[in-house]
Amino acid sequence: MLKQAVFLDRDGVINRYVYNSDFGTVDSPANPQEFELLPGVCESICEFNRMGLLVIVVSNQPGLAKGRFSTELLQGTTQKMEQAVRQGGGQIDSIYYCLHHPDAIDAEYRRPCDCRKPEPGLFFKAARDWDIDLKASYTVGDGVADILAGEAAGTTTIFLSSRKCYLCSELATRGAAPDYQVERLFDAVPIVAKSQRDLECFVSCNNNGIRVSDFSRRYLDEAVAVLRMLDIQSIEKIADLLASVRERGGRLFLIGVGGGAGHASHAVCDFRKICGIEAYSPSDNVSELTARVNDDGWETAYANWLRGSRLNSSDAVLVFSVGGGDLERNISANLVRALQYTRGIGAAICGVVGHDGGFYSSGGRRLCVGEGPKSGLRDCAYRGFSSANLAPARVASQTEGLRNEVGINRTSQRINSSRLTSPAPIHNEVQFLRSQSGDSSGWFGNPHALGQ
Repeated sequence: MLKQAVFLDRDGVINRYVYNSDFGTVDSPANPQEFELLPGVCESICEFNRMGLLVIVVSNQPGLAKGRFSTELLQGTTQKMEQAVRQGGGQIDSIYYCLHHPDAIDAEYRRPCDCRKPEPGLFFKAARDWDIDLKASYTVGDGVADILAGEAAGTTTIFLSSRKCYLCSELATRGAAPDYQVERLFDAVPIVAKSQRDLECFVSCNNNGIRVSDFSRRYLDEAVAVLRMLDIQSIEKIADLLASVRERGGRLFLIGVGGGAGHASHAVCDFRKICGIEAYSPSDNVSELTARVNDDGWETAYANWLRGSRLNSSDAVLVFSVGGGDLERNISANLVRALQYTRGIGAAICGVVGHDGGFYSSGGRRLCVGEGPKSGLRDCAYRGFSSANLAPARVASQTEGLRNEVGINRTSQRINSSRLTSPAPIHNEVQFLRSQSGDSSGWFGNPHALGQ
């Protein structure tokens, strides 16, 4: 039976880069003393070990060819890496280096090869040595060459990056489209864990001999990873917006369907009881909601409810939606119509909105939202916000539809930083929860992280 593996690049993924003050350069460690594990690496490798995945390091190490260090120093650095991981409870199963480089001092290392990433030779060699199913395996790297090599080998690719624009541009220029993007190795763990179909097969036995599923612990680990992706500033902006609605005497209308409707009803309770905001949800009045659906139709039920509630520019609408909305495909059309109506009235809009069916359905690929397109029903570029989307084709059509159909305008007026003083009218103000990654590919959020 073929095995699964996680292929890890070394420098920038497992260990820190080293800054050389004499030359003003950043490079891989040249000796064991310069080697330092990055935070969370041991924990991540332990998790991969627990999943039954081989952990294999594949790394270009041209320092030997360039004369930066000797074979003995490279071996010493490698031994320190293995020892540090073992001390942290993890196990690296194998390590594959490419020592070649076009500018090598020694002709032995200057020859053409198929092992220097972006070539996939190291992956193929590991697959032969360990009987690995590459299509069922993963590559985690912080360089474009890592992603290209992982793609060429047929693996699922996870790009570690702080989403610097030059890296996004380089990915696009070289035709690399990582399947996922995260900031740290530990953030890749829930992505790999979710895609393992036998997640619940990892069990342990307690002293009574009762089989205990490992799912609960893994679920909590995933929840922690999700929460770490949320941007605190975005949460604060939404809180400021809602506080300004309260201070100017506005009302808050919460809408959602399915689980989102449940969130809306619960939120109404908390906003009224704890926050002192006059709040309402259409799902709290079943008689009126079903009457409007019966008489007006589902698509316009929420919009007509807002109209009947005399929504005005001092109010705000908060939407909960896991998968967005699309009029053409008739996906949550009532939410789209309601937000179109809200936009026309000039009331504020904010929300917690998911992507591709939510964080878990999309494998953790997206967890961000923008602050609304600049103008027009079809303007969805989010110019001036965050970084470009690395893989536009992965944006769910229904999520794209909700963003396109509503076409919210956002004024340049900022929310007052004080939540309790100097209230001011804010019209067409739009705020959505987003992650620290800064992705601007759509209205993305994660209701799961808030208790769904």
